[in-house]
Amino acid sequence: MYLLSESHKSLKNDISGKFISKMLYLEPNKVICPASGDCMNLCLKQIGRMKFKNPRNARLERTKLFFQDRKLFLAKLDVEIKELKMTAEKQNKTALVRLNGTSDIDWIGYSVIKNNPSVWFYDYTKRVDLYKKFLLCKNDPLKKNAWNYPDNYHLIYSFSEKSRLSDVYDFLFNNGQIAIVFKKIPHSWKGFEV
Repeated sequence: MYLLSESHKSLKNDISGKFISKMLYLEPNKVICPASGDCMNLCLKQIGRMKFKNPRNARLERTKLFFQDRKLFLAKLDVEIKELKMTAEKQNKTALVRLNGTSDIDWIGYSVIKNNPSVWFYDYTKRVDLYKKFLLCKNDPLKKNAWNYPDNYHLIYSFSEKSRLSDVYDFLFNNGQIAIVFKKIPHSWKGFEV
């Protein structure tokens, strides 16, 4: 069983041709997605091939391994990331990994990102605590060094019905990035350019 899967279509068809990307899909639940709301019902797990039996079984097996043998899970994940890096280098590309494809785990607490400094990692989060820490480290080099926050990790806050506007404003005023779903993309949102 592989832990990392092909990334979704938009990254797989990277028009710049600079990246080879993989994503970790776990079976979402309230433990690994603690700040989820309505998105649990609208999750990626229910779109395209993700809704079928084999992908769901793979997500369940990965999630089971994550909870039952974390050490093995992390070792296996580290090997797969290193293999992706080697493949990318052979093609003169950059390895790009999204660890929270269908989860919202604080990966900074594990060594997998720090163990792979030449691989780029990015995630979306609904967790205010994670995003606040990311922005503090992004905007304050002293905090970044003190907390040993990795340079190769980027986080985007994912707006939801649970988001407090005061947090969102704070993030935007501190050079944060917010992902918001719109039916029709407006020119601005709450006074901010879209």
